[in-house]
Amino acid sequence: MSKHKFTTILFLWATFVASAQSLHFSSFMQQVRENNTSLVARQYDINISTAQVQAAKVFNDPELSFSYADNEDHRMQMGKSFESQLSYNFSLGNPRKARIRSAQAERAFAEASVAEYFRNLKADATICYQKALYQKHYVAVLQTMCKLSEQLATADSVRLSIGDVSETDALQSGLEAQTIHNCYLQEKNNLQNATVQLLLLMGKPDSDNPVLLTDSLMLSPQAYRLDHLLANAEQNRADLLMAIRAQTLSERNLKLIKANRAMEMALSIGFAHNTIVRNEIAPAPAHNSVSIGMSIPLKLSNINRGEIKAARWEIQQREAELEATRQQIQTEVTQAYNNYQTAVIIAKQFTHEMVLDAATILRNRTYAYTHGETRLVEVLEAQHAYQNFHQAYYEALLNVALAQAEIERVCGL
Repeated sequence: MSKHKFTTILFLWATFVASAQSLHFSSFMQQVRENNTSLVARQYDINISTAQVQAAKVFNDPELSFSYADNEDHRMQMGKSFESQLSYNFSLGNPRKARIRSAQAERAFAEASVAEYFRNLKADATICYQKALYQKHYVAVLQTMCKLSEQLATADSVRLSIGDVSETDALQSGLEAQTIHNCYLQEKNNLQNATVQLLLLMGKPDSDNPVLLTDSLMLSPQAYRLDHLLANAEQNRADLLMAIRAQTLSERNLKLIKANRAMEMALSIGFAHNTIVRNEIAPAPAHNSVSIGMSIPLKLSNINRGEIKAARWEIQQREAELEATRQQIQTEVTQAYNNYQTAVIIAKQFTHEMVLDAATILRNRTYAYTHGETRLVEVLEAQHAYQNFHQAYYEALLNVALAQAEIERVCGL
């Protein structure tokens, strides 16, 4: 790789950084909360269920009927009649109240479902952000490696011309510089793809400006206690709330079924007007009549109790699911706690002095090689050790951040 080519790449990267929009984790999460399109779509479930509660409050419509009868008035002079009737159906089981309570349970379940969706979205967004931070640090390491390997390859080219190094060493240092450069390009692409994913989570996938993360991966261990985490999860987990509200919904659906099976009545009041009967055999004056009636349907269908049995089995199913959810939460919290403790222990093995030592070793090896005091293979080994150490170091910090995000997920924090 030529020096001009490397300089061009650095210039393009500097241009990318200059045009990028700065992004802090707190502002990122705020935009996820406000603008994530999937979350916005899920929130419509609450609006829909609220409208369904309003729809459940409707009363039965009364019925108004009209009729006309011509009692052979033209031929036998028997007159005509006009009738109207107003009727209203109602149930002794008060199904309207049961419908309202069932719809309210549906709305509560929808609210818990949206909260559960946001709980997972928040954790997934945090994980994506932390992985992007890891890519940012690793790209910076590879950028430094590219610069050092390019300088070494350039120096070897000069030393080859004056006979200080062999042609094999010059070729190998050039190949190593190209290999590191290719790795750098791949990881930079991974970083760009990670920032594109962040834009999607923020509801801005079509943003023209790239993203520049302003945070850094740091080790800031939290003093978690397992009993406190379990208590928080029991209180805050939205999926547990969903299971509770699903059980409530099943119980109210059973009451609605029973209300719909209750005895029904239809009350009616009618008015009729009869015109004059001019028939010579049975004449009659014009007259009005009022009627009041009641009808009771014979609910023979209630003999079939399959619907009630199914609703009761559903309630027992919801009870079992609730208990299974509680057990699953306890297991998830315990596992997340153990993973976090282990990740912190591993991350603490890396110290700031070790980071400085890795840089010092590489610098000293490179200096010794350029002065003919050591072999190229030792410099290459130092470069690989420098790269591998920093990769392991940032992976350890990333694992702590991911473990903490998982604790927040499983505890509903």
